[in-house]
Amino acid sequence: MNLISATLIGIVTIINLINLPVVLNRELIVKPTNSLVNLAQIDPMRRFDQFWRNQTVNTSVQQNSTTITLDSRNLSSSHYLKIITNSTKITGTITVNDRKLISLNSSETSLDLAPRLVKGMNTIEIVGNYSPSNANVTIQFSGVGNSITQQSSGSGILQHKLIINVR
Repeated sequence: MNLISATLIGIVTIINLINLPVVLNRELIVKPTNSLVNLAQIDPMRRFDQFWRNQTVNTSVQQNSTTITLDSRNLSSSHYLKIITNSTKITGTITVNDRKLISLNSSETSLDLAPRLVKGMNTIEIVGNYSPSNANVTIQFSGVGNSITQQSSGSGILQHKLIINVR
């Protein structure tokens, strides 16, 4: 096989990947759908093709984390955590310091975290699923001297960690 025919086979193989007809020497050549397999047997890109056939698709999940510091004297006032979705339902849980606090099962959830916070580090985890995946989920935390808003969308999976240091 000379360099020109090897190059033409490579071009035909690449074009077959996108299922387009090939024009060579002013002749239209339409390849059947199984021609890629036949060409792959003699094509130097065979290993590349086999590599991609054996790949698996992985989904990535973004985990957001926010850290704030509160003065313990302000815990006598309310510190609200709100989870709001735009016309979609979220299912999941909110845990505070590894204890399940509440289940998420509506488009809006609000709770006062102040009675559940202790001096030192407090970890609040918000984990859930929502659909459609392009919906927006807003997490708000507000209290004396603090107001935080974060928004997530795009995966259908919510994983947020709020770390509150009480001093």
